[in-house]
Amino acid sequence: MTSGLPPVASPEEALAIVERTLREEHLNKLQVMVFRQAWEEQSYYAIAKTSGYEVGYVKQTGSHLWQLLSQAFGEKVTKSNLHLVLKRKAKELDNKSSAIRISNNSSPIDEFQCIG
Repeated sequence: MTSGLPPVASPEEALAIVERTLREEHLNKLQVMVFRQAWEEQSYYAIAKTSGYEVGYVKQTGSHLWQLLSQAFGEKVTKSNLHLVLKRKAKELDNKSSAIRISNNSSPIDEFQCIG
């Protein structure tokens, strides 16, 4: 059974959605690392081990990251619901870009010809 949401397969695709949503704000190096590894369902302990930071600092960075993303997306983002929130956001962005493409491709003459 599918959810009807577009797939967001890679952490890079997910990060692109995050960066597009954040606009002026940028994630720091550790936030990007936490995001990517959380996307791959790694524990904070595993993230700390590969990053060289203390587990507590990684958890704190993750907490701030989820708060930042929650504000940007307008819904609670956590390490455990990251995939679902990003899939919803991808669908929203896809719908917006489809609407823009449709409105840019139509002209008053086209609309008149469709009516008449």
